[in-house]
Amino acid sequence: MVHLAFSFSDHVGPGLHLPPEIGRIAQAAVALFFLISGYFMIVSTRPLFGSTGGTRRFWLRRMIRIGPPYWLATAALVGLYLWLDKPVGAADLLQSLLLLPYFMPGEPMPLVLLWPGWTLFHEMVFYLIFGIGVSSGRTRTVAISVAILALLVIGGMVFDPASAVLVSLTSPICLLFLGGIAVALWHEGGGTLPPALRWAMVAVAIPALWLLVQSTTQDRGFAYLAWSGLPALLVFLAAMGGPLRIPCFRVADLLGNASYAIYLLHVPIGWLWVAFYPGFLYGLGPWFHFVSLVGATLVASVMFYALVERPLTCWLNARLVRP
Repeated sequence: MVHLAFSFSDHVGPGLHLPPEIGRIAQAAVALFFLISGYFMIVSTRPLFGSTGGTRRFWLRRMIRIGPPYWLATAALVGLYLWLDKPVGAADLLQSLLLLPYFMPGEPMPLVLLWPGWTLFHEMVFYLIFGIGVSSGRTRTVAISVAILALLVIGGMVFDPASAVLVSLTSPICLLFLGGIAVALWHEGGGTLPPALRWAMVAVAIPALWLLVQSTTQDRGFAYLAWSGLPALLVFLAAMGGPLRIPCFRVADLLGNASYAIYLLHVPIGWLWVAFYPGFLYGLGPWFHFVSLVGATLVASVMFYALVERPLTCWLNARLVRP
C-alpha cells in the first residue's frame, strides 16, 4: 500500500498528501519479511535436514518457488514499459532476470527492474547459504548460515565495496535472517511469552519506528537494523509468543497464500493503471485511484496465485524434485 500510494496515486491530481514518515512502516515490513524468511526456512525444511540429497532438493524447491513467478511478473512489467515507451536496456533486463541488482540512474541503492525484487536477491543468497548444510543436519545448517552471513557483513565493513552486487551481498540487512532463525529455534524449543508482554511489545514497536530513526530508508546499515529491524522483531516475537485468534481467518489465509503474488504484481498493476486508467476517472481524485488500485492488486494477485503460481509450482515440483 505504501508503494502504490507514493509511487502512483500520490501523482494523481493534487496527490494524497501523505506524510513521508509513513514510509517507515514499509521499511519495518521489509525487516519483518526477512525475519519471517529465516523462521520458515527452519520450520519448512525440517523433513530435509540430515537427508541424502537434502541440499539439492532444498535448492531446487526454492528456485521453483521463487523464480518462475518472478520472471512472469518481470515480463509483464517490461511489456507495460514498452507500451508506455519507457526504454528497457537489454543488459538491465538480463541482470534483473538473474536477480543481480545494479545502480539505476538517480537511485542511491541497488535495484532490479521490478524494483521490490531487490529483497529477492538477499533471499536467494540466504537460500544458497542455508542450503549448504541441509544434508548435514539442522545444527550444521545454522552454524554455516551464521558464519557465512557474519563474514559477508564483516567483509563489507572492511573493504567497503562499490559494486552493486557486492554492496547488496555484504549489507547488514542479511543479519535479519539470523534473527528469524533464532526465533524459530526458541519457538520450537517451547518458547512462549505471557499475553500482557506480547501486547506491550506491539505497543512499544509502534513509537519505536519514529523514535529510533537515524538513517534514510536507502541506508541498509546497522542504523537501519535498529530503527526498522527492532520494531519488526518486537512485532514478530509478539505474534510467535503464543496462540492468536485471527478474525476473518479465511480471508487472512487467502491473502497470506497470495502474498508473494501481491509482492510481485503490485508494481506492474500500478503501471497498468498508468496505461489504461480511464481519463474520466481522474476526476474522482487520487484517493479513488488509490483504493481502486489496491483492490485491483489484491484481486489480480489472488487470481494469479490460484490460476498460475500454485499450479505452476506444483507442476514443476512434481517433475523436477523427487516426491
